[in-house]
Amino acid sequence: MPTHALLKALVQTLQSYKKIIDGLKNGFKKSQIYKKNALFFIEEQEKHIIATCGLQIINYMPQCVKCGKEGYICDVFTLREYRRKGIQTKLIGECIKFAKEQNLEILKLSSDNPEAISIYKKYGFEKEQLIMEYYIK
Repeated sequence: MPTHALLKALVQTLQSYKKIIDGLKNGFKKSQIYKKNALFFIEEQEKHIIATCGLQIINYMPQCVKCGKEGYICDVFTLREYRRKGIQTKLIGECIKFAKEQNLEILKLSSDNPEAISIYKKYGFEKEQLIMEYYIK
């Protein structure tokens, strides 16, 4: 599936999550959508999601990570016409703030987009030296 189609599918999925969440009184801000173990920070214009920044909270046994919780930032996306306006920088900041409030030990992400990497570096993300992967299939 082309990248544009994947991004469009992500936005449509988040729109459907938003409809569910809008009807709930769950304590989350309007700019947040919670689904299973992921929290999405969103930016809207005219009731349409234009940018997302997901945070998956992963619980480990406490000896693996000091507090037993770390976060993985995922599904970072801004519609093309809204890019370079500071929206994603704001969402990443909200994600980091939330992670601190939840006492997460570390935040991780992966990206090969030079523009996105520059935003992450501004917030203090550092490139990890060793990444090992094992593909099952």
